[in-house]
Amino acid sequence: MQTIEVVANNPGLRVVGLAAGRNWRRVLEQARTLNVPKVALWDAEAAWNAEQNKAYMNLEDLEILSGPEGVANLACLSAAGTVLHAVPGFLGVRLLLSSLESGKQVALAGKEALVSAGELVGPFVQQGNRILPVDSEHSAIFQCIQGENPEDVDYVTLTASGGAFRDLSKEELGTITPSQALEHPTWNMGPKITVDSATLFNKALEVMEAHYLFGLAYDKIKVAIHRESIVHSMVTFKDGSTKAQLAKPDMRLPISYVRFS
Repeated sequence: MQTIEVVANNPGLRVVGLAAGRNWRRVLEQARTLNVPKVALWDAEAAWNAEQNKAYMNLEDLEILSGPEGVANLACLSAAGTVLHAVPGFLGVRLLLSSLESGKQVALAGKEALVSAGELVGPFVQQGNRILPVDSEHSAIFQCIQGENPEDVDYVTLTASGGAFRDLSKEELGTITPSQALEHPTWNMGPKITVDSATLFNKALEVMEAHYLFGLAYDKIKVAIHRESIVHSMVTFKDGSTKAQLAKPDMRLPISYVRFS
């Protein structure tokens, strides 16, 4: 929804396609809001429902693509210059590679595809600005190294809020519940990322993401607990200086930065 807000507030941006898993009602509403000509739904039954109901939402001319093939078609649509990739899990690997192989610039929000296929994606990273990070921490690193010589970077520091369980004792950790894991102290995110944040698993993935995105050895990627989530990442250079990107915890900032990169 935050991406929709960014697009809606920037009339110079044009969306030519939207993809979703099975929430056909939401994607049709978004298509109507943004005047999008094509949507794709991974779930074939959801695509059928969307086709049957689009006329009731005054979307008679909307083209609806179905299944994994339909989503893959959207990922390399000729009319698109930039593709926002936010597919969770391993399902996103094929779509990420399809977009890159078709010459798209990719705004990457779904880190699992890069983590699981880093060696395959690496050649595209080396081409420069083909992959623009939307994760707040990696966008912060990307912003800090603009205009700098990559060889001058000594190490980077990713920050972590610590998630919902950061202040609990070992004894208290033995009684936690799934609902507690969803109570993130600073960020408003989807349930999967929120739970991964509570266990710090998400931060492990982000370390791997930084390794592939910026070509850094793992011993050059540090993590620091920063409860306020104001400093999103820091880059320390070999001369001892450090640059940091600071902002309120709001994903609309890294999403907006993609437009100007």
